[in-house]
Amino acid sequence: MVVSLFHCIPSIAECCTSFRNLAPTFKESGYNLIGGIDRGVTVPAGTPKDRIKILGDALRHAASQKGFIDGMEKLGFHLVNIGPDEYAKFVEMRRAQYIKVLKDGGFLK
Repeated sequence: MVVSLFHCIPSIAECCTSFRNLAPTFKESGYNLIGGIDRGVTVPAGTPKDRIKILGDALRHAASQKGFIDGMEKLGFHLVNIGPDEYAKFVEMRRAQYIKVLKDGGFLK
């Protein structure tokens, strides 16, 4: 008889990645919970739009390289490569979600 000494904690990701094949997602475990780590690059207020475009284009180019993508996916990261305008919209969407969670939980009025 085999006895398991470990129980995998579910992944908060929306879907399993090759790195996380051993653990189910929370959703697959019956919990309506999806999350992750959102990373972005910020610039000081007042940075000229043309500079933001140059930086955004360079970062999107770097993040679209096969070696970078393969390395990040090997580590279990799910990449979403979006530019400055899309990221600003994404941050506002996340902000609204977090405010709702805080209000629903009674932590914010």
